[in-house]
Amino acid sequence: NVVKGDVFNLSNNKFLDSYEAVINFILIKDASIEENINYIKSLLAFCEAKKIKKFVHISSISVYPNNAVKIDEFSEIENDYHNKSGYGAIKTAVDNYLEKNAPKDLDVVYVRPGYIYDDVSEISKVGIVKDLGPFSLLLGSKSSSLPAIHKDKLQDALVKISSKSFPNTVFLILDKDKTKATKYHFTKRQWGKKLITVPEFPLFPAVKLLKKLKICPLSVSNKIEGLYKKTYFDSSLSEKELEMDFGSRKFAVIGSGAYGSYISNLLSEKFPQDEIHIYEVG
Repeated sequence: NVVKGDVFNLSNNKFLDSYEAVINFILIKDASIEENINYIKSLLAFCEAKKIKKFVHISSISVYPNNAVKIDEFSEIENDYHNKSGYGAIKTAVDNYLEKNAPKDLDVVYVRPGYIYDDVSEISKVGIVKDLGPFSLLLGSKSSSLPAIHKDKLQDALVKISSKSFPNTVFLILDKDKTKATKYHFTKRQWGKKLITVPEFPLFPAVKLLKKLKICPLSVSNKIEGLYKKTYFDSSLSEKELEMDFGSRKFAVIGSGAYGSYISNLLSEKFPQDEIHIYEVG
């Protein structure tokens, strides 16, 4: 039940069959943009050879311009991957390639999730926060955006997207609540450490000036600008189409006596991003 082979030559793998839909999670880590484009070419060739009708591509909200104020399902993505860095650059280049080169008879759906988290405290802190002993350094400002989505909700959405047809081709899978969709809010709830923030001024204006003077490398300036972006992502249409609520889960605890207080505390530790509502008489 294990198929092995070269991802750059998928269409010639005799063990791969025809399918109703293909869901692509793969990104070639520690590889160039060209290698990632070659992988997508291989995957499109596979879809064509096997007459696949639906192609669900796991994209990212990092494909949108860093200076965008509001994003919804109809917003244009960044058209130059050089304005991104690392992961964002690869995702942007691949999405642009797909938009221009996917066969017309292939139903391509772009799934763009927010930061994916699970019911564990040791989730990735890359690009969000750095630990400094009892403190944490927030990589951005208090208002830097970080819309998130629980892994289970993303998976439920994918089941619906891959098994049904929808009029729209882009799905934003994230909590659209403005007050919660920040790095500061997410970090405080998830890890609970005292946070040190680096103010945008004078760092941000200095980076912009150095970028203009071509003193600061483009990759460095893009990364810093990305850490401080303040984009609002509105997933209302995706929620409506999928008949889902992407917001945090809610637990109700009736009674705050010894057991009620204990379970409320336990829930808050296990599910830091969710809401616990406690009901008590008086």
